[in-house]
Amino acid sequence: MKKYAAIALVVLMAYLSNACSSDDGAGQKVSDYRYEVTGTVSVPVQIQYTPTILSPEDVLDDVDYEETVTLPWTKEVSLHYLASGVGLSVAVEDGFVGEMVSIKIFLEKEQVATHSAEVAPDGVLVFVANYYVDGTVTVHGD
Repeated sequence: MKKYAAIALVVLMAYLSNACSSDDGAGQKVSDYRYEVTGTVSVPVQIQYTPTILSPEDVLDDVDYEETVTLPWTKEVSLHYLASGVGLSVAVEDGFVGEMVSIKIFLEKEQVATHSAEVAPDGVLVFVANYYVDGTVTVHGD
């Protein structure tokens, strides 16, 4: 499980490192995102997500972007206009075969990404979903 969480963390951190440039963007728009994770999983779920980033100078070392929760879970974040999108990682360990996890990502109030996955026979479910402002959605894992 730690291997999967490390992979998800690397993907998210690589994504965040490309999200902002050195443009100061004073007075520029921020985009509001909402993550929703639901499902039938009866064990805790580890979620990693792109956190609120309001400036290219934000220090991400001090930002919480990981939670272990029971479902359902919702989080709202805001991103600087230079951010190219958001990422959401879901990991389940010791789940039961057939249990499901579904995610939705909203930009402002419009749903822009969705994905569902099922716990594997080994009790594990791991995937990363990314939404980019150009409308591209990528999913890795599951």
